[in-house]
Amino acid sequence: MRLKLLTIALLPVFSIAAAAQAPVDTLLQSSKARSISINYSPETITLNVKQINGTKDSFHYKYSTSKESFNEVTAIKCTDVSDILVVSSDSALTVSFTDNVGYAVRNTFPLAAAPDRSIRSWTGDSEFGIGFPLRHSGKTTWSMISSGISFGFVTPTNASVAMQPSMGRSLEWTWNIILGVEAHRGRSTFQTGLGMRFRHMSTAAMHYFDKTEDGRICLTPYEEGAHDVKSGVHTFSLQIPLFYRLRFARSWAATIGPIVCFNTGGHLSTRYKIGDNKFEIKTHDIGQRPVTVDGLFAITVGGFGLYARYSPMNVLRDRAGIDFGTFSTGVIVAF
Repeated sequence: MRLKLLTIALLPVFSIAAAAQAPVDTLLQSSKARSISINYSPETITLNVKQINGTKDSFHYKYSTSKESFNEVTAIKCTDVSDILVVSSDSALTVSFTDNVGYAVRNTFPLAAAPDRSIRSWTGDSEFGIGFPLRHSGKTTWSMISSGISFGFVTPTNASVAMQPSMGRSLEWTWNIILGVEAHRGRSTFQTGLGMRFRHMSTAAMHYFDKTEDGRICLTPYEEGAHDVKSGVHTFSLQIPLFYRLRFARSWAATIGPIVCFNTGGHLSTRYKIGDNKFEIKTHDIGQRPVTVDGLFAITVGGFGLYARYSPMNVLRDRAGIDFGTFSTGVIVAF
């Protein structure tokens, strides 16, 4: 039955000699995998190689054109395969492997030279790739990615004054990599790109952040009778992280690395009420430090997890008169 299916699968395969002469790119070379499945028609190809070399990682390849298909789809599926090799050229995709009874299989699928065709391939623990492949170099896969949206609580560290932080109101929102690149090899992944972070540190004291005429930041008492008070320091940063991720224990991963922050915006905000009157004060040009370096550590499972971020450098310049770094923890998704 297996041989019959493989024979049927080979019927639509042609132009092998022409494909062999074209420049090829090795997409996957693996000693073993839990299973391999191929769905082929002249307009679409879907290839999944699951649990490569005994890991949770799988290889995925998708080819399609916008042409409406009325062709029957040929399906191939084998378990416990070995010696897998997947190579591609502009005109063909070739898949070779040895099945669980030792039979060598080689299929070459032609790729139509359609101007609207789409080709994607990636390696990961999900069939939904966040990113687009760029190139393959040996066993390393380079991809364009977007990754890591997080929400956390912030507390100041090594503060030179008693800020009395309000943990419930001191928050940060981060998109670690809006657009970047990823190098994936085995269980290891390196990531870098451009991201952003909004950070707000609020005080629970009956004092508000104020800027004096000489540019220094201080804590000033509210007016008598003030209530519903809230005051904090806001900063906005563009960031360039350099992350190393190690996958382990099936879908678990640990990520660590530095983040260079370009602090492009900062202001103070204060709100309070006296009687029925509501007051709101916003102060700009607070002297935030233009460049700082943070460190991040995260543990995730299936792309969802917890993170800790430490900012040892002072948020504000020395002339601001208040020195403090920050430490934040929270949840992170799509990471």
